[in-house]
Amino acid sequence: MIRRLIFPLGDASKEQVRQQALDLGLPGAGKGESQELCFVPTGRYDEFVSQRAPERVRPGRIVDEAGRMVGTHQGIHRFTLGQRKNLGVATGQRSYVVGVDPVSHDVQLGPREQLLASGARVSEATLAPDVRLPLRCQVAVRYRGTPVTALVSRWGERGLELRFGEPVQAVVPGQYAVLYQGDRVLGGGAIAAAVPLSSTVPSPELGL
Repeated sequence: MIRRLIFPLGDASKEQVRQQALDLGLPGAGKGESQELCFVPTGRYDEFVSQRAPERVRPGRIVDEAGRMVGTHQGIHRFTLGQRKNLGVATGQRSYVVGVDPVSHDVQLGPREQLLASGARVSEATLAPDVRLPLRCQVAVRYRGTPVTALVSRWGERGLELRFGEPVQAVVPGQYAVLYQGDRVLGGGAIAAAVPLSSTVPSPELGL
């Protein structure tokens, strides 16, 4: 199917297309880049959720790494793993969101080290037809994330297990992991779980 794919812009660059749109006086030709969700123009996702789904917003506790309550919050939708700013509490040390529990509605804070993962498990993976496992390649686990070397093997029927060559911060379930070799995309899938730093030993035979 890819052999039949035709891109309407051909080999034109983004700058060339924008200039053509300006020359033709097309609406939106001077509009800025689309960086965020188009239906949240302010960029405040927390306010959007609070306004559109107030019945699903519940307050909860903010706890430290020992489980002691250090504050409260007005909804876990205001927090993401790895978040350091706008926590609403002062712990006396640099703290990050290291856990968000959708059942108890607790938000757990901790040091950066608790965010590090040695690998990840990926579900519903799709690979290019000629890709054979296990393999060593580059993996990116978030949008615009820096790719890292990883050993990729099969996990279950349609999943992948990734073992990173170096610790990776804030591997978040629900984000997508994408596999690369050079500028070629080999495949990817949704992150189902992060593997804690102490759980995976890199593979020396693959140089990881």
